[in-house]
Amino acid sequence: MHPNQQYPGQGRGANPPYPQQSPYNVAGGQQPQQQPFGNPSPYSIGAGLGGVELFQKNKSIIFTNMAQQPNMPGQYGSNQGGYGGSGNPYAQGGQPQGGNPYAQGGQPQGGNPYAQSGYGMSSGGSGPGGYPSSGQQQYGNNPYGQNVSTGGTGYPPSQSGGYPPQSGGYPPQSGGYQPRPGSYPPQSGGYPPQSGGHPPQSGGYPPQSGGYPGQQPPYPSQGGSQGGQPSGGFMPNDQRAQQLNQLIQRYEISPQIAARLHTLGNCEIVVLCDDSGSMNTPLQGTNQTRWDELKSIVNVVIDICAVMDSNGVDVYFLNRDPVLNVTNGQNMRHVFNSPPQGLTPLVPALRRILAAKRSLTFEKKLLILVATDGAPTNDHGQTDIGTLEAVLRNERTPQTYITFLACTDDLDAVNYLSNWDRSMPNLDVMDDYRSERTEIQRIRGPSFPFSFGDYIVKSLLGSLDPWSHFNEMYEVRLTFILTLVAVSVLVVIGVVIGLVLGLRRRSSQNVVVEVCGAGHETYVINGSSILGKYSRAAVAVDNGVCSTVGRIILEKNGTTMDAALAAAICNGVMNAHSMGIGGGCVITVYSKKRNKAYSIIGRDKAPLAANSTMFIGRENMSVIGGLSIAVPGELRAYKKAYEEFGGGVSWKELFQPTIKLCREGFRISEAQAQAIKQTTQVILNDATMRELFIKNPATNELYGSGDFMKRPKLARTLEIIAEQGADAFYTGELSDKIVKEIQDRGGIITKQDLIDYEVDFQEALSIDLNSSITAYTTHAPTSGPILTFILNILQGYDVQRDGLKQSTASSLFYHRLIEAFKFAYAKRSELGDPSMINITELIHNLTSKEYANGIRSRINDTKTFGFEYYGGAWLDKIKTGTAHLSVVGLDGDAVALTSTVNLYYGSKVVGPETDIIYNDEMDDFSTPNTTNAFGVPASPANYIAPGKRPVSSMSPLIIAEKYSQRIQQVLGASGGTRITTAIAQVAMLNFWFNEDIKKAIDSPRLHSQLLPQEVIAENGFDYDILKRLKDLGHNITCGAFGGSTIQGIEWRDEANQYWANCDIRKGGAPDGIS
Repeated sequence: MHPNQQYPGQGRGANPPYPQQSPYNVAGGQQPQQQPFGNPSPYSIGAGLGGVELFQKNKSIIFTNMAQQPNMPGQYGSNQGGYGGSGNPYAQGGQPQGGNPYAQGGQPQGGNPYAQSGYGMSSGGSGPGGYPSSGQQQYGNNPYGQNVSTGGTGYPPSQSGGYPPQSGGYPPQSGGYQPRPGSYPPQSGGYPPQSGGHPPQSGGYPPQSGGYPGQQPPYPSQGGSQGGQPSGGFMPNDQRAQQLNQLIQRYEISPQIAARLHTLGNCEIVVLCDDSGSMNTPLQGTNQTRWDELKSIVNVVIDICAVMDSNGVDVYFLNRDPVLNVTNGQNMRHVFNSPPQGLTPLVPALRRILAAKRSLTFEKKLLILVATDGAPTNDHGQTDIGTLEAVLRNERTPQTYITFLACTDDLDAVNYLSNWDRSMPNLDVMDDYRSERTEIQRIRGPSFPFSFGDYIVKSLLGSLDPWSHFNEMYEVRLTFILTLVAVSVLVVIGVVIGLVLGLRRRSSQNVVVEVCGAGHETYVINGSSILGKYSRAAVAVDNGVCSTVGRIILEKNGTTMDAALAAAICNGVMNAHSMGIGGGCVITVYSKKRNKAYSIIGRDKAPLAANSTMFIGRENMSVIGGLSIAVPGELRAYKKAYEEFGGGVSWKELFQPTIKLCREGFRISEAQAQAIKQTTQVILNDATMRELFIKNPATNELYGSGDFMKRPKLARTLEIIAEQGADAFYTGELSDKIVKEIQDRGGIITKQDLIDYEVDFQEALSIDLNSSITAYTTHAPTSGPILTFILNILQGYDVQRDGLKQSTASSLFYHRLIEAFKFAYAKRSELGDPSMINITELIHNLTSKEYANGIRSRINDTKTFGFEYYGGAWLDKIKTGTAHLSVVGLDGDAVALTSTVNLYYGSKVVGPETDIIYNDEMDDFSTPNTTNAFGVPASPANYIAPGKRPVSSMSPLIIAEKYSQRIQQVLGASGGTRITTAIAQVAMLNFWFNEDIKKAIDSPRLHSQLLPQEVIAENGFDYDILKRLKDLGHNITCGAFGGSTIQGIEWRDEANQYWANCDIRKGGAPDGIS
């Protein structure tokens, strides 16, 4: 509960709707202004600018991620005359001088619901701290004071005529919210909207008890649409800008704070309201209750967020039904008119939201504002803080951000929150408005302006935007001398202890890293990644069991490819949420005997019956159910790889270790346990998923980490493939079963689709890193060409091996790296399946040194640019998923194999007879006539077509010496769109900066994919570097430690060994032969 955001802007008028101490007197002259503490804000505005001009000056920042800049003067003109005689910067001709420019005889202006007769106010200042001074009255129920008005009441002002009566009410719910006809089907990631389910798909899900049937009457979302169906259409940027301009004026939001609102452009926003009985408690010194303050917060949040997201805000409660897609505060009147009552069951309410919205976090951030006045209770009314903390720590995705708002002046009641924002990533805690304002004015001075609008925006951004944490340095400076003395003493003590005991580095210790954007915060990752050192061969898989399977195959005289395939088959069971024979893979292989590298593309293909418009209006059917399944390519790729590079052991022998695991049982890994937990709702509501993942049907207990699981039906499927070959899947005994299983769930794959599937096999894509080292990767539609482009751009700089030792040099390196990412991802949007579209020139450019030189010349070492500068024209989805393994064998070959079923457990369709988990790769295509939050359309190069393969981020990399043929590096990653940037960073840290493979993989990483126009920094990334990157104009956002995982092998010359490492972010362990 501490201020963590900078507010250097000065006051904006005498009579803001939500007051602050104004630096302007009643005559319009300036009072002495407090000198801003620290360096001037880059968004500081001259004193002669009016409210609209403040917006015009900052709109390029606010809309930096939009497709075009808004261009309009604003509803109230530009106020060229500066501040009016009353001190109100917004007073225009015809507007009440010294009052509120929105008071228009009771007629709302520009959609402003608060523009009512009687909202005008006379001129005058406000008392110290924004409270009413002598001669002033409170503004309706507003405890924070306003100047004497002409009869206006309310906070926000009451509406003329009130709200129309609501009709219909909420029908009883017994299994979830049923979307109206034509609405979205089941959500990606396995979570139907709200706890319940979806109507059955055509030809697909049979009705299950408690899920998918959707037998309830439509849920009447009072916010405008039923069951979460988005309301309204895409808002043009000019209209969005105009409405945002009005909000900035109405709520007196500081321009530098408003400039950060673009952070909300890719967020799903939910408000969780505490409606327990204690919310009836009056706030001290006011005639308001905590419930009244909460109403004010929700109204302002709705106003702001409705501009950023036309789907509106979802408002949940602890003890009553939610209201979905709210775009107007009036729609909440009927709910807030009912007084609060009951207990404080925060945990079940929060879990409902996390389950309902989980799928959305694959493509956007989920922001939850929790407004509460007390500790959570269980069903018996007993305080239960521990369970809430466990949910916050263990049941959120990395894309879930939570801010707690304390709706109480009794801070002891919410004391349990006090340290959570310092110990948990993506979480912030805000005091109530008055306490927050008092604390900020304690630090910045008693006259420092801080409006209620500033408070709301600060609340919205608190857990999302590390910009807020950067500015805690103000408070640090106030105690600098004492801190310096204390640190000096500690340093002396530390030196003495170090000299006496010796300073030792222990690789087995837990990894302790600083939290992104806050240099004083640390957290501990349980355990440490394992570095394996082997003289002859190495295997690195994101599951240790499968690394051992690969090593055993090598010991049986298997080739490198034999070991890789056996390990991959194993990983399809041990990490079934990420990969398997129902998905697809891509492989880079280096053959020492041939002195060449090859690319094998087993990417899933669109069925022959598919078309480019099949998901328009039903986008979520591309992520769950039979229609989302593309023709699997995994086993055909294995077959080709084995024919070309295998044969040291029999095909059948590759499957035996995994068949044994399926029959005799295996332990669930922590990674898969987390995936099961995140897919809970789908598992509970689907018969085949229940059969597979429910440990105890009587209690619905799911398999957890360390539990023992058997998969006998999959064992039989693998036995058939082992006996009959890969063709059993495509043309043989299994093929008819596979087609039936998919079609029974609404899919369109036919037997002919399986028969026609072919892999792409050719020499690998390559670039020279120097005169004796070559990098190899896979061809399009993978992102291999994008990876080579990034490496080519950065290779042209004078990269020194000690270039990361100084933070200034490091900042420049990472700035250039981010800029290279942006140019590369702009080109990625032009990628497509080369068998369907002509991308010959594009690929030539992406592998050309000359083209990279031209792009490098456009990188400015002193600043960054808007996304248009980089040439990006198309939308690229934010995705997660996948698994990878790396192998260097006894024969000197190397294999980098990346495989995926796309999102966790793919389509969530499990074959009832084969036990195959089928992919949802159709979601990797682009859909026409869709745009993202920035107005950017989908890429035509990646539209669906029969037999086409979608673009992928997979880009397995092998680096080898030309002449000695020694493998230098084998890398690959999982993590969706973060795959390519993760590989690039680890490759450069290891190859150019000589960091060992463990340090290179363990190090926190950055990710930028052009849109959203942000740089995601993992927790633990160097604070000083982030600060400098921010100063260069980068929009830094914090991500959890994870998001991409690397499995890598390097040759370490000084040790004469292969060093193998598996990323701690997912787990796993290497194995090998010494």
